[in-house]
Formats: sequence, structure tokens, C-alpha cells
Amino acid sequence: MPPTPWIATVGGAFVSSGPGLVVSATTGEIDLSASVIGTYTIQYSISGTCPATSQTTITLTAFDVAMWAAPGTLCSSANGVLDLASLVSGTPGGTWSGSGVVGSTLPLNIPGAFTITYTTGIGQCAASQTQTVMIQASPTANAGEDAMICGSEYTLQAQLPNAPASWSAPPGIIASDPYSANSLVTAAAPGTYDLIWTVTSGNCSTSDTIALTFLDRATPIWVDAGPDQTLAVVTSTTLTGSATPGVDLTWSLVMGSGLIASPQDSISRVDGLAPGDNLFILTASINACASATDTVLIHLDDLFIPQGFSPNGDGVNDVFHISGLDAFSVRELNVFDRWGNEVYHHSRYDDQWDGRSRAGVPLPDDTYFIVLNLGTDTTYNGFVIIKR
Repeated sequence: MPPTPWIATVGGAFVSSGPGLVVSATTGEIDLSASVIGTYTIQYSISGTCPATSQTTITLTAFDVAMWAAPGTLCSSANGVLDLASLVSGTPGGTWSGSGVVGSTLPLNIPGAFTITYTTGIGQCAASQTQTVMIQASPTANAGEDAMICGSEYTLQAQLPNAPASWSAPPGIIASDPYSANSLVTAAAPGTYDLIWTVTSGNCSTSDTIALTFLDRATPIWVDAGPDQTLAVVTSTTLTGSATPGVDLTWSLVMGSGLIASPQDSISRVDGLAPGDNLFILTASINACASATDTVLIHLDDLFIPQGFSPNGDGVNDVFHISGLDAFSVRELNVFDRWGNEVYHHSRYDDQWDGRSRAGVPLPDDTYFIVLNLGTDTTYNGFVIIKR
């Protein structure tokens, strides 16, 4: 900062309020190199016949240092960020600006050259430094899919990169060419091995790992199609199978009907079941090594309303039993005699009617008319015969 100019009258004197400010009494010039940072009051006084004084307040502030060190070339990362504040070697707490900057961070998801400025301080004491941060595109590595192999050899199926790449294999695995995406590997013994495919471009590298399971041809496998199911009216359910990890699975329809949504998954939804028995088979296989099957039976009870029952107390057909009611949340039953008089009513019927009237009196053998309301605009009208 240059010396502070003053408008002074000859014969006056400058006096500082503190010893930290070195100021010339005659010229008012401040010696910045010898003064201490702080706030001071300077008074100028004129003596004589007409004395006078004037004062002002000044603040000495140190220059901020906006020094920061740009890192070397960085590798792009979908979720990575660079903490710019950690690069500051000068005065902390400043502000960052430039393309891509978010607060005091730089996302690393986009490759390129980013010009970034760090600014600290205000007014005449402000300082800034601009540098360039380079982000290099990271290569893509795709080692292929995990595999289960029947035998001891397998041809790797990595995606062919546009940069140098190599395989890293654990003990027990020999690769015919560690630098080939389609290297032939041989396992010394059955087991599961992790192989790493690393692609390098400049200072950046990316790796992908696959698990290869080598099976002895005599290795047994297991499969379970899940428990048998009995359904009421509904025509959809879920097949819940399980099998040896890594095997190939296939659901097939053996008997009845049903549309399997995911035939190659152990768990799958099936729609369009038919009343009666529907039989499905789950097949598990490992190439030519082994295969196993298991079946599951899904029985579908359709809604069945009988046309008669015999409430005579012999324990057989003593109540009016309607099959498939469990599928409906609404199941209101009304019973009328041949003259249209309501003789029985239940708002949530569940096989309670034993041939008695609403008053609990046994109804005479006769033909009665029923109205069964199952909600969702579904109503069944029919008749039932009581014969003891």
C-alpha cells in the first residue's frame, strides 16, 4: 500500500493512537513496513492563537495469499469429487469460481480442462490465483459375466478395450495369454476363482472382476420347485423355486394352464391358471455336467355353489358349503322361500347356514332361492334344495 496522502497545514503535528502505527509527526506518512496490523486513530493538531484538531481512523490489514496447488491429471469418476479447499496453501476460507465448480468442490464425472480461480480477501487486499485442473477420461473395463463351467477350461469373454489391458489370476488358474480379452484359462482343481480384468489408459486404470466356478463332471446339483399350492378362485400366484447357485433354470408347464412370466428365474409370477390341477416342472442344469428336476402342483378351486344339502345332523353335508369364498372380501348371502320371504341372511358368509331360519327354527324341506353378493358388481342368483 502506498503512503497515505494528507492535507495538512504547516505547523501542525500527527499523532497515532497506538504504538503499532509508525507515522511521521510532520508529514503524516505511514511506514507500512514498520507498522503492525490493527485499527488506529490518527489525530492532527494545530497549536497557536487558533488551535484546531482533526482525526481519522484507519485499519491496516495483511495482504491475503491466494496460493493453491493444482493436482496432477485426475481420472474421471461417475461419483467422485475433488475437494478444492484441501489444495489451499495460502489464506483459507476464500471462494472458488470456474467451470464445473460447485461450492468448494469439482465433480470428476466429466473429462476436460477446467480453469479454476481461488479468491480471498476484499477490496485492495484481495488476492486470487487461477490454475487449470485436468480430468482424464477413465477407461471402461468389462470382464464379462460370471460363469459356471463343467470341466477345467474356459475361454474368457471380456469386452475388447481400446487401451492396453491384462488379466490378474489367482493361484490355481493359468491363462494362455494374460493380455487377451479371450484368453483360455485352465483351473488346476474344481472351485471358484476371481479373475480381474484391468484396462489402463495414461494415468488412469479401471478394473472389473468375474467369478468362475469350475465343477467336476460328477458334481451333483439340487433343485426345489417349492411347496404345492391350493388356491381359491384367483388365477395367479408366484412360483418359488430354488437350486444350486449358478445353475441354469427353466420353468415349464406339464399339465393344466399357466403363463410363466420369467421362465429362467427361480421365482416367477404365473398367470392364467385353470380350475383344477396345474403342474409345473423346474429344471436345473450346468452345461453337460448335471441336471435335476422337481415339480410343483397348483390346485385351483373355482367358485362352486351347491344346489342342495341335508342338514340332518349326521355330520355329512350338514351346512351350505360354498367353495372358493376365501378369495372374496365381500360375501353376503340372502336366502328366500318360494313366496319371496327372506328366511336367512349373513353379511359375511363362511359356511354358517345349517338349514335354520334367522330365528333359529329348522326350515322345512323345500326349494329356496339364494342371492350371493361377492362385491365388485359380482352377484350370483340360484336355488338350493333342503332335503333331510
